Amino acid sequence: MHDLLSRQSVEKQFSTGQIVAVTGGTGFIGRALIHRLLQAGFQVKALRRSTSRSLPVQSQGLTWIEGDLQTVSSLQQLVADAATIIHCAGSVRGKDDADFAVANIQGVAALVQAARASQTRPRFLLLSSLAAKVPEISCYAASKRGGEEILRVEAGDLNWTIMRPPAVYGPGDRELLPLLQWMRR
Repeated sequence: MHDLLSRQSVEKQFSTGQIVAVTGGTGFIGRALIHRLLQAGFQVKALRRSTSRSLPVQSQGLTWIEGDLQTVSSLQQLVADAATIIHCAGSVRGKDDADFAVANIQGVAALVQAARASQTRPRFLLLSSLAAKVPEISCYAASKRGGEEILRVEAGDLNWTIMRPPAVYGPGDRELLPLLQWMRR
């Protein structure tokens, strides 16, 4: 995350003070992302599900929008006045295609629609997964590829980027770190 959001790279791409809309802000990556954006001088609006177990961080420059990826009014409020959208919300656990599709495919579609309807025409960064490269390996991988395809097809004239980061872990990680610890034992 450090290289992605170094102060120099951020300043080359964006003007500080702009509003960045973030999904997945209570998750492992989203919390770190919001922290870095605020440090760099951005205003952040973050989507938060009312059922989220994570307590939202409170900070100057950060506004929480309660809702989910299926609630049009929440998404409209999230993207209003945003210069950039970073979609890092996603389902990493599930038993079948439908479990993953809600956030990883349908969520992308709903957020793209909200972005296209916004007067600011925000840039759109989709945080996908390396797994999307081989969608047949799992329901998760297929859903991440499906989200990418939705963005490619539905974005229209939006300026968009898809990023496939490698495995992400570190302090506070609840997904990969336990697996690595188990393997070590």
